[in-house]
Amino acid sequence: MITLQLAARRSVFYWPYGISGATANATRSAASRLLARSIAITVIVLLSIMPGSGAAACNPRPGSVSRWKLQKHDGVSWLVDPCGERFFSIGVNSLTDILWPPPTLRWDRERDAWLPPDRAPDAWASRTVARIRAWGFNTAGSFSPPNLPLPSLPDLDLGWRAHLLWTDPFDPAVENRITVRTREAVNQFKDSYRIGYFSDNEVGWWNGALFSYYLRRPGTSYTKQALIALIRHHYGDDWRRFTADFVVGSGISSFQELLQSADARANLRAGGNGIKLIREWSFAVTRRYYELVHRALRKADLAALIFGDRLPSYYDPDAVRAMAPFVDAIATNYDVDTPDGWIAHYYFDGLRQLTGNKPVLISEWYFAAQENRSGNLNIGHLMTVRTQAERARGAASAARHFALVPGIVGLHWFEYYDEPRGGRAGDHENYNFGLLDTAGRPYEDLITALTATNHSLADLHQSASRRTSVNRITRIQIPEADVDARSLSLAQWPKDQALVQGLSARAPEVAFGDLFLAWSPQGLHLATISMDHY
Repeated sequence: MITLQLAARRSVFYWPYGISGATANATRSAASRLLARSIAITVIVLLSIMPGSGAAACNPRPGSVSRWKLQKHDGVSWLVDPCGERFFSIGVNSLTDILWPPPTLRWDRERDAWLPPDRAPDAWASRTVARIRAWGFNTAGSFSPPNLPLPSLPDLDLGWRAHLLWTDPFDPAVENRITVRTREAVNQFKDSYRIGYFSDNEVGWWNGALFSYYLRRPGTSYTKQALIALIRHHYGDDWRRFTADFVVGSGISSFQELLQSADARANLRAGGNGIKLIREWSFAVTRRYYELVHRALRKADLAALIFGDRLPSYYDPDAVRAMAPFVDAIATNYDVDTPDGWIAHYYFDGLRQLTGNKPVLISEWYFAAQENRSGNLNIGHLMTVRTQAERARGAASAARHFALVPGIVGLHWFEYYDEPRGGRAGDHENYNFGLLDTAGRPYEDLITALTATNHSLADLHQSASRRTSVNRITRIQIPEADVDARSLSLAQWPKDQALVQGLSARAPEVAFGDLFLAWSPQGLHLATISMDHY
């Protein structure tokens, strides 16, 4: 029996031999729930009068250039604030005074305008920052206004703003355009207590799409010309070698015709090795983007750190290789792997290998629950549990697991408010992601759990040790586990004990999944959390 669950960004495969017994779920009485809620509210009130955490004492003078740095200490990566103190960034995204910002270019890519976040009312900003500091947060994440008295990491949407993405990135005029647009975008944040910048959000870099899209451009496109030049070089200007790897659309029989034909098609031929060319093109396009963004940001704000384009809980290895020389740290959004908050090893091990151990910042993470006060339906594949109590436990566990990865320098929660009933404008995403519901009331279980955890994250990170790869395995210990074959979740698995160490891939590839083995009287159980980037 094979059970398969496919997600848009990550796949979870579970392959059990035999079926194990069901696990009973404990229940709590109504009286216990009431007592727990009362305790939670009390804890929130007490913590709200405690001093805030993280960089509260380091406030550069207004108008001064604040330079943040990155450093490693005993194999553990850290941000370092302008006062020289180590800083683990615990942020909140969409930290605004309204339920959801009005639609901007994020939802209307064709508009020749870019709307920066509105300035939040000063009284609201002061109250809100005091509140989230009490909860252990210390950073204003993406999609937040520029006037919050917190270290910040804004998303500038530079690729969209400069008409670079999915247009004609090899056009010589692009560099001047992105330089001008970057200067405009940075001006509102440059004198604030900013750490650095995200260049865009979830660009994606889907390799097949990059190849097909630009092949269909007209011959006047500079990027189409660059693609055909790459194809000719890759195949030694031999059309027959190219068509041994690709099935070309009818009516095209030469490289010149391929260039001049708008809406040209070339599909991978079975048994060929055309994917090697597609990956080479992905590297070329993404390198062009990161190099242009790097130069523009260095001109606009020399002291700021560059965090890249917030990978979408997925990465293409070729794009990450292209990115590495042009960013100070890798930003990735992340969909937590299991409801109990466990984090897959392969994802961050792969980033470490591909980038030469660049630091990583979790630019977006979340937990949702079907039980919520905003009426969120949570339709989709993103991490969703049943109750707010489960949400609180899973989120706190995930935060601790993130902090114990040596290369991670911070994690930013998505988001301050729940998404609105009926979904947000543009894509209608409708999730219980908020620290607050749509009426502005905190989720007490979640806040209590994250408050206690947030205040411990810097110490946990201090204790993180460098993960080392095991290249040779002489013995595999397979733990016994009562695994339910009907469950697609790995929450029941003893994941750290069942994880098979030492998986490797032939250079320059990286292992793109974790493999687990466990046994029970019913049989041998296998599972994997993995991605497929083709």
